[in-house]
Amino acid sequence: MNIGHEMSLLEKLDISRNFLNGSIPPSMSRMASLSFLHLSSNHLSGALPTNWQALQGLTVIDLSCNNLSGRIPSSMWLSPSLIWLKLRNNNLYGELSSTLQKCTGLFALDLGGDKFFGAIVRILVCKLDKIKGKRQDKMRN
Repeated sequence: MNIGHEMSLLEKLDISRNFLNGSIPPSMSRMASLSFLHLSSNHLSGALPTNWQALQGLTVIDLSCNNLSGRIPSSMWLSPSLIWLKLRNNNLYGELSSTLQKCTGLFALDLGGDKFFGAIVRILVCKLDKIKGKRQDKMRN
């Protein structure tokens, strides 16, 4: 099944906890209306797809608790709408310092149980300061 072709207008996809196996189909990049992707707690394996830039409206990605492996593709950080990214408990690895800076709208990030490294403290402090500033602005209005 070509999920990107068959469900190209789908906005929210939650098929978590369904014992799905195999890899995430690259055709998902054709789901241009997708804003919410929740595939956690399955048996998905292989590398993450590399064509996330086509999903410009994607705000939530939860791929946690699978058997995904490899690095986070740089295209995943380029979505201007992404606010919540959960990749916890996979077999992902790599350096985060340079790629994390690209995801300017991110509010929640969960990478626990994977094998990431790098000096991300300064980047996270800057992001937390921006979030704190936005919350203070909202409270004033």
